[in-house]
Amino acid sequence: MKHHSLLLIVVLAILAVSDFCHAQSVAAIPYREVIRIARGDQEDPGVKSYRLKIRSSLDVPPEKIMLELQSSENPEFLIVSSDGYFEVPNSKDLYAENPFLVSNQIKGSLNISFDIEVPPFAPPEIVGGKISYTKLFAPLIEMQKHVRKVKPSFGLVGSDQFALKIKTDQPIVIRRESGPEGRKVLGARTYRPIEGVVYLLMEAYMFEDDPLVEIPGTVQMELVPVDPVSAEKLKVAY
Repeated sequence: MKHHSLLLIVVLAILAVSDFCHAQSVAAIPYREVIRIARGDQEDPGVKSYRLKIRSSLDVPPEKIMLELQSSENPEFLIVSSDGYFEVPNSKDLYAENPFLVSNQIKGSLNISFDIEVPPFAPPEIVGGKISYTKLFAPLIEMQKHVRKVKPSFGLVGSDQFALKIKTDQPIVIRRESGPEGRKVLGARTYRPIEGVVYLLMEAYMFEDDPLVEIPGTVQMELVPVDPVSAEKLKVAY
C-alpha cells in the first residue's frame, strides 16, 4: 500500500467576494452571515468565538484590513493577523441585534472562509488485503477530533464530515461476522469502484460491530471533506 502523507486544509464554508457588501461603498456583512459561515446550521452554544480567515481579491495585505463589529451596544474592532485570521465572538445578543461587520476595504473585494489545518493523514496499514473496520477508520476519527475543536458539529448527522477516498480498480468488501473468530457471516456489503475510486463514510453501527474490510491490491488512500448533500449521494451510489 502506498502511504500518502499530505497537509489537509479543510474549507468548510466560503463566502463569495460579491456577497461581502453593504449599502455604503465599503465591504460589510451582517453578523448572522458571518456566524453561518463559521458554524453552518448547527448551534454551538459552548463556543465563545470562531476563528475565521479573510482575504482580499485586490491583494491588500491582511494587516491592512480593518474590521469593526458595529453593535449599537458594544462596538468592537476585530484584529486581523498578518496571515489573515481574526476571531468573531459567538453571542446570542449579537445574533439578535445582527449588526454589520464593516471593513475599510471597497465593496466586493473581500471574502471570508472557515478553514483549519490538521496533521498529515497517515493511512492505516493493510495486511494481506484485510483490515478491521475500527483500524481502517482510526485516522479519520483522529482527524475529526482536531476539526471538532473549532467545529463541534463536524461529523454529526446533518453536518459536514470526512470520507475515505480509496483509489482502486477492485471492489472493497465489508463482512459482518459473529463470534471472536468470525464463525458465521451475518452479511456482506460490496463497494465497487466508480471511475477508479471508492468513497467510504464511517457508520456508527459498523464501528461498534467492527467487521472485517477486504481491500485487495495496492491502493492510495486519502481523507476528503464532504457536505451533507454529497454524503447522501455517496450512500445512494453504493
